[in-house]
Amino acid sequence: MEENNTLSSKQKVVSMINRIGAILLAVLFFVSSIAVPVYAWLYFGRNVAGYAPISSPESLFIGTGNEEDIKYLYFSGVDISRSQTYMEYVLCVSGEGIQYYGLQFGYTTNNQFTYSLYNATKVDSYTDGAVVYYSHDESVAPSYYVKTAEQGQSPVAIPITYLNKAESEEILATDALHGNTFGSYANVNKYAEPVYWKTTKSISVETGAGLTRQFTHYYILRISWEPGKNNRETDIICIAAKVASYDLSRP
Repeated sequence: MEENNTLSSKQKVVSMINRIGAILLAVLFFVSSIAVPVYAWLYFGRNVAGYAPISSPESLFIGTGNEEDIKYLYFSGVDISRSQTYMEYVLCVSGEGIQYYGLQFGYTTNNQFTYSLYNATKVDSYTDGAVVYYSHDESVAPSYYVKTAEQGQSPVAIPITYLNKAESEEILATDALHGNTFGSYANVNKYAEPVYWKTTKSISVETGAGLTRQFTHYYILRISWEPGKNNRETDIICIAAKVASYDLSRP
């Protein structure tokens, strides 16, 4: 999670996650060409497993392409030496018995990455700009996902609201949520203080779906960076999908 943090501080992060009361994806994120599966996060793996799914009738699951288990999400290929300054990955949220939900995101900042989320659609064949998802099951053909957009317009990232992002040249968190994350523990490297954001508006489940049958929403997560501003360190990402009882975007 950070260069010099102790295991005890990581356990306090788990305590914070418990307060969120959401479905979580926790990823140990190495910036290298080595594929690192979600289940490699040894400190949080067993704890996080207890949060999925929320018990029926309200159920939410976070997965990856083809609605596969999130443990098959690999952040391989994040190579900051490449001329392309971003990589994209497929996520999905599926569930039943709900009308609205929101997404929350937290990440440490050893690497000065920006995380953007786009609505996506699964398509039958590859088109320019599509993200290709390769199943862990080699017998399953690759699947393709494209960002969705209003007709005649380019795709735009889902609007988000930062909860504790500092106004600085570096991507850093303020101490506004330090207590929620680490409690009274104070010896935290500045890059280990997670930045948190949430979707500005609630996400509505399609009419006729959700309450009586399952739904699936696909998303493309873009990880982007500026050349020369990363140091190939380890970061942690937490993604939460939280049930909302009403449309949070209404006044």
